[in-house]
Amino acid sequence: MKRAFRVGTVALLAACGPHEDYTPLIHVDPNAARRIDMFASKRTPAVPTNPARVHAMKAGEELGGPNASGRAGDMIIENDEVTFVIDQLGSSSGFAESGGNIVDAADAKIRRDELGQVFTYFGAFPRQGVYETMTSGVLADGTAFIEARGRELYEKDLTIRTRYSLHASDRALLIETSIENKGKGLITLPGVGDAIQWGATTKFSPDRGRGFKGASKGAFLAGIGRAGSYAITSTDGTMEAQSGTSWSDTIQMRRTEIPAGKTVQYTRVFVVGPRPDISGLVAELTKSSGGAVGVITVALKDEAGQGVSSPDATVEVDDDAGHPIMDLAMDARSGKLSGELPPGNYRLRYLRGAGRGPRGVAQPVVVQANQEAQITLEAPARARSRSGAKSVRVARPWRLEAHAR
Repeated sequence: MKRAFRVGTVALLAACGPHEDYTPLIHVDPNAARRIDMFASKRTPAVPTNPARVHAMKAGEELGGPNASGRAGDMIIENDEVTFVIDQLGSSSGFAESGGNIVDAADAKIRRDELGQVFTYFGAFPRQGVYETMTSGVLADGTAFIEARGRELYEKDLTIRTRYSLHASDRALLIETSIENKGKGLITLPGVGDAIQWGATTKFSPDRGRGFKGASKGAFLAGIGRAGSYAITSTDGTMEAQSGTSWSDTIQMRRTEIPAGKTVQYTRVFVVGPRPDISGLVAELTKSSGGAVGVITVALKDEAGQGVSSPDATVEVDDDAGHPIMDLAMDARSGKLSGELPPGNYRLRYLRGAGRGPRGVAQPVVVQANQEAQITLEAPARARSRSGAKSVRVARPWRLEAHAR
């Protein structure tokens, strides 16, 4: 799959809980930001078979899910993989002061939104961009874009431009924000980044694990839901943030000084994962950075060697030393326990299923670039249903919590 931009080869770290030891899979490339070529003139335009699309939402096009808030008149930017909703001007959602921000995001086939919202954050809440105009279109290479322009909430001399770009085949939205000082003196912002309301997802950071509060600094920041997942990273492959119960404020640059007549810019990538797990995000970020991945397909059996199925099956992915680094969940689109991983030596074990039974025994597997590896794992009793039998789902209650400051 061709990628239209390059993110630094991120130091993708993942684990099952905040108290585990974490092992890096991929090292950070500090020169990654130089490789962004989304709009570089050196690219030869090529019209894809299915270009990305952008249009005003019509009634009946709304996403489903517990946090979907998009409505007729909002802007949809989508391709055959993912769908994002940018709310219309003249409105505001949550803690945003205007439209022009991400309010929904989902897999294009499942169309279930679990995200709250994402908007610019300038180092001290509620400082942000307030948008007054929006334009959109599709470039010759099939890249769709939405560009929102406005001003900073408190500094009338700071003009803000945020551009959302989606290539025809990507699962990631490229977000570029520029801040121009049109005044006569130096203006200083406490920082620049994004405010994220995680909605019905659970926060995850490689250095803190799941469900943390407080400071974090890792290759990416993520939210894992029941139907899908989300992640944000910078083009340098690192993301620093301060988080509460259900929100995060990211910081890409602290104390940003903008002289008169000058402009500063920051860029990040927002990914919609293919499954409600960490491995899908790791794979997408790896591909976005130009890295190769391989496919892993898991079959489940009982003690007698008979095939079993579990709609909520999750596999723990350990490194070769046995440290948990990520998880792999059932793909709702294919109905298979299958996904992509960066090349490497892993150990996989059945983690849980419909019955939430005990973990299985770890089995080694080697994932090679552009190849498929197959592995069979034993699903312990109480955590499975026989193939062909009626599967039992166990409800996992969740609740939405307000963004408290």
